[in-house]
Amino acid sequence: MFGKVLQSNDKSSKAYNHVLKYTGIFGGVHGITAVLSVVRNKFVAVLLGSVGLALIDIYNHAMVLLGNATQFGISTTAVRTLSFLYEKGDEKELSEYIKVIRSWSLLTAILGSGVCIIFAPLISKFTFGNYDYTFQFILLSPIVAMLSISGVETAILKSLRHLKDFAYATMIGAVCTLLICVPFYVIWGLKGIIPALVLSTMAATVVNLSFSLRLYKWKSNPLSRKTLSKGMDMIKLGLSFILAGIVASAAEMFVRSFLVDHGSLVDEGLYCSGFTLVVSYARFAFVSMDVDYYPRLSAICNNVNEMNVAISRQQEVCVLLMAPFLIFFALFLPYIIHLLFAKSFLQVVPMALCAIFYMFFKCITTPIGYTSLAKGDSVIYFVMESAYYLVFVGLMVFCYTQWGLIGCGVALSLSNLFDLIIISVVYHFRYHFCFSKRTVFICMAQGLLLALCVLMAFETNLLLKYSIGLPLLIVSASGSMYFLYKETSFIEEVKIKLHQIVNRKQSK
Repeated sequence: MFGKVLQSNDKSSKAYNHVLKYTGIFGGVHGITAVLSVVRNKFVAVLLGSVGLALIDIYNHAMVLLGNATQFGISTTAVRTLSFLYEKGDEKELSEYIKVIRSWSLLTAILGSGVCIIFAPLISKFTFGNYDYTFQFILLSPIVAMLSISGVETAILKSLRHLKDFAYATMIGAVCTLLICVPFYVIWGLKGIIPALVLSTMAATVVNLSFSLRLYKWKSNPLSRKTLSKGMDMIKLGLSFILAGIVASAAEMFVRSFLVDHGSLVDEGLYCSGFTLVVSYARFAFVSMDVDYYPRLSAICNNVNEMNVAISRQQEVCVLLMAPFLIFFALFLPYIIHLLFAKSFLQVVPMALCAIFYMFFKCITTPIGYTSLAKGDSVIYFVMESAYYLVFVGLMVFCYTQWGLIGCGVALSLSNLFDLIIISVVYHFRYHFCFSKRTVFICMAQGLLLALCVLMAFETNLLLKYSIGLPLLIVSASGSMYFLYKETSFIEEVKIKLHQIVNRKQSK
């Protein structure tokens, strides 16, 4: 599974520049939305407490589960065909296909809302152990419909390379969510959660539509058999994605229900806050993958050498950006929790520290995992997702039973380590994927530094903790900056552009 060391050359530098550029752009967008999310979660933590955080988390995951079960993976499978037609330059065929996927999105929106209403009692029983929340889930049913429509519109923006529009839509949607949710939480407390979720989802959907409709006006015909038949290949391919999505969402819902049943709603809220700290705020290195990396990998996945180079570049950039961030996060976690949540959430520190390697392993695994999507190999994608979530649930149940919330953090890291091993082996034999020696060296070096810093983060002696931890942080950050500077011309390009801006101002 180990390939030759990838040599640095002009083509290599351009590949690094591309990955770093779009990781930076969408990482910046994620940073802005994360700040807005921080403000929103701060209000939730202060106004609603861990119970409110738990309710919001459960409602959101239930809607995602229903969406995955009823959307036929359209927002994922459509990207491949839309990207191909865009590169082909067939405007008429592209317009027709957009009409097809919009027609299907309307049908899946209606289906999703109907399923949510019909199965609301069962969802309430599954998540809370009783039927008391049936009416709440019925009120949430419009969210499933809006997620279906919004998913297709964002797929159009991504596939047609309107990445700036996608970035603006994401930021505006985050601002709308904050402005809508906070007043509801302030005025109505826990009773304001459901209307806040519905209205904020509606606002995000309207924003996405406002950008995508500038490209192609709305055309759909969900009652036309001819129109719908053109999307049958997409639907067939999406069946495996539906099943994989159901497995993923069901696993997440099971874990949350397990924590409520065998612990308490407070435990679930603390787990949610820990997961948010480790995963949600650290996703800046991943947001560009779905937008830029996935369509790009789809175009070259039949060339093994180019595919391996693209995967290696993505892995290296992710690890080099993520490792210093995770080290900083580990060292200053108590202060971060004070800032983002409330003092009562400090008990989640050990769990979050144990879960840090979840994101580190994900930096290595995710670029490989997109290969099955790029190749349209839905069966392998489903099998790998199912294997991961089976192990994830098993580890969560065992580790929480043994060690409580700390066990949840251990389970998160171990499940992603398993995912990395199994995907590397299976994709090597099926797609001829192999690691480059340079990628392995970078991952091992940064991983060792991260492991040492996590150990220091558990140290109660602050002098010892920071006298060792801070130098390790400097080594990690300096190594990442040096390597990226050496392998790219990105910094030089930024200097040139800044110089041009200054010259323009001076000339005026």
